[in-house]
Amino acid sequence: MNISKINLDFFNKANAALKNEPLFENKYPILLAVSGGKDSMALLYYFAKKRKNIIAAHFNHGIRGKESDADEKLVKKYCFDNSVPFVCAKADIPLLSKKRKETLEHTARKERYVFLEKTARKYGCKIICTAHHADDNSETFLLNLLRGKDLKG
Repeated sequence: MNISKINLDFFNKANAALKNEPLFENKYPILLAVSGGKDSMALLYYFAKKRKNIIAAHFNHGIRGKESDADEKLVKKYCFDNSVPFVCAKADIPLLSKKRKETLEHTARKERYVFLEKTARKYGCKIICTAHHADDNSETFLLNLLRGKDLKG
């Protein structure tokens, strides 16, 4: 399977899933939460091709040292190469979680969401898009509950 076939399949599936969503009305910017992982880079790629009024937001948790910094650089470079506005913040999550006596995951999630909410307000974004897949069980379950659906959607 060549890359253009993969791109076409990806765009067709994404377009079908999002056809009734108000995500492509360019009335206001949309904030994309981009970690640098496969899911969020696919989200960024899709929206960079489909919509002009987007902002990419990356939160560097500092948990994985140089790997975290490499993720930040990857997202920043993609945004620069594709003329997508890029906003980034960094925090020492291991230190914060220790001070607060919280788990790394809890502190990272809380700080990331605070950053995303502040960034969305600052730039007038009414929607924050995150990427996840069906294997992200807790997030999928919560999103489906919010939609009034079961675990499978």
